[in-house]
Amino acid sequence: MPVVIWNSSPDWNADLYEQTATKLWGSLVPDELPEGAIAHIAMPRPEGGWQVLDVWETEQAYQAFLQTKLIPAATAVNAPPFDSTIIQAHTVLTR
Repeated sequence: MPVVIWNSSPDWNADLYEQTATKLWGSLVPDELPEGAIAHIAMPRPEGGWQVLDVWETEQAYQAFLQTKLIPAATAVNAPPFDSTIIQAHTVLTR
């Protein structure tokens, strides 16, 4: 069952996001999403900080990416922790 992942932090910004993305992919934008990812949207939070909304095929696929790729990349650029909320998706439509 697909899940929506909402990562958010008042302590992140576009620069930290871009550094982390570059560490992950070797460039700001990957050639393709990681296995199990359906969509990825990054944006500032209205109240300040940064947030990312992802849609993943399963929570297990996201957790594997989080532990093996995302946390190590964020740690490598000294990014602070972020809060994550995982929500079961009811409907996912893509083009």
